[in-house]
Amino acid sequence: IFLTTKVSGILPSTKCCFGLLDLPKPVTDPEPDDPLAGAGTYVKGRELEGVRLALQELGLDYIDLCLIHRPAVTPWEMQALYLPHYHNMGFIQSLELRGLLQELLNAAVHLESWVSGREAARAKRADSWRQMEEAKRLGLCKHIGVSNYPVNALKEMEGYARELPQVLQMENTPICRFPDVLQYAKEKNMAVTGYGTGVSKGAAYMQLVGIAKRSGRSVNQ
Repeated sequence: IFLTTKVSGILPSTKCCFGLLDLPKPVTDPEPDDPLAGAGTYVKGRELEGVRLALQELGLDYIDLCLIHRPAVTPWEMQALYLPHYHNMGFIQSLELRGLLQELLNAAVHLESWVSGREAARAKRADSWRQMEEAKRLGLCKHIGVSNYPVNALKEMEGYARELPQVLQMENTPICRFPDVLQYAKEKNMAVTGYGTGVSKGAAYMQLVGIAKRSGRSVNQ
């Protein structure tokens, strides 16, 4: 059995995590028990503690693979990170609209970083990864990696990581692809694992319905 888990978002003890349809709103403060508010063992900077808790709850000595769930530190970063998922799942149909929204969200992230300090967000991500490196050094994780990291976040890691991720997990389905991330992973010799959200809307979803019926499978399958 190859056991994998995630920190900074998903652990057996996680009481709440962000769903694609329930993201933190950038115009409001996060709820008190929200990871962006600094609560819980799944918040960035507490990965080592989270891994130990996961092992305790699972009754194991080590985890084969542990991933950081996402790089986002702030609500604006979260919105910008998930926009490609919104588009590819059919919530945003127009490529032109997606491009415009992405530019606006990226601008908001830069403004937010300028106001609060970009280095503060980077420092949190750096601390997050160092916790993972320490978990591996202690033998609590055999392999470490990241999930949902865009290319800019991966390149940022080159400045603070003692070792780059061994595994990169990303959404990779016929209706959601990130060729730039795949190319980067190939260049850096990172193993890529793909996942599908099992959620879709619009024309792409109807195509999946047709394929599922012809194949005698469910839409998720």
